[in-house]
Amino acid sequence: STSTETTPATDMNLNETYYWRVAAVDAMGNWSQYSDTFEFIIRNSAPYETILVPVDGETYSQNVVCTYIVFDADNNRCTLTIIQYTLNDTDWYNCTITSGETANVTADANGETHYFVWASAIDLPNTSCLVKLRIRAYDGIDTGSADTTYWFSIYNLIPPPPANVSAIADLTLPDTGVYITWDQETSSIIKQFNIYRSTGFSYILYDSVSSSDTDYLDSGAVQGETYYYRITKIDTYNNESSFSDTVSAPYITLQKLISDTILLPNETTTYTIQYTNNGFAPCTNAVLIEYLPQYIELADTPTGSGTVIDYYTQEAGPGWESVWQGKTVIKVRWTFLNKLYPQNTVPGGTVTWVGRVK
Repeated sequence: STSTETTPATDMNLNETYYWRVAAVDAMGNWSQYSDTFEFIIRNSAPYETILVPVDGETYSQNVVCTYIVFDADNNRCTLTIIQYTLNDTDWYNCTITSGETANVTADANGETHYFVWASAIDLPNTSCLVKLRIRAYDGIDTGSADTTYWFSIYNLIPPPPANVSAIADLTLPDTGVYITWDQETSSIIKQFNIYRSTGFSYILYDSVSSSDTDYLDSGAVQGETYYYRITKIDTYNNESSFSDTVSAPYITLQKLISDTILLPNETTTYTIQYTNNGFAPCTNAVLIEYLPQYIELADTPTGSGTVIDYYTQEAGPGWESVWQGKTVIKVRWTFLNKLYPQNTVPGGTVTWVGRVK
């Protein structure tokens, strides 16, 4: 008769030599002679890898999604012990991996496909260069030889920010809002502009427009609310520039009221100037200048809450001074110490001065 016995391989050590012989025993306990001795060694198959992406000769940037196949005839789980790049085929540097499958990955004789994400912009910031990538797997027992790509390109050059960005309040019906402009783009590698908006806290990506555009209307902005804007460029490799200068769109309206317009010599009248910011952002460093009409002289010290008042006089020549009495005042200046916040209340505030007919 034929009999088969098995011994689990887990009971034996890899790469050690084992000797075996077999004998038969009958029901009476009689033993036969032993068979010839035979020997064998349990050997582990080293894993090996094939990099699918990056592809030789192609160009990548920022977060590079790398795919690879790992083979292991013993169906062991594997870990990548080397993930490196080189610029000269001599010096190798560890890649910064942000996500993916690099440890305890499945592998078999037919190969299992996995991926990881290489943050090339961290390792090679603001750079355009040729690189090679290599990986090597370990199955807990043996390490295979590394697989290495041929040369491919990394393009992480950061474009300059948009230039001459400005914003104005567009109060023309029906499309009111904030009108933003910037310089025409001349680089063919730029594919779009990103518009970021803030209401006073963090900036969010609000919209994107084509690289051929030079303006944008935020028709969703509400008068009396506060908005700030920054613009960036995006190139065809998804490299994003730094922010442009921050812009905003206050809009100050003025209305002058005169208490009495029919006057005789030496009679006085009060001029009240109403100001309102009915735009889309605070107005900072505001200055209001009033030119005195012909035949009208300053009769009293002007007023204006939250302002510093000074005077341009005939006696002072070019320049401003803080004293007006006894001098011929040509114009009065109110410098606002605080921001003029946007609001829908009219007026937002007033300044006054008293004039006397000469």
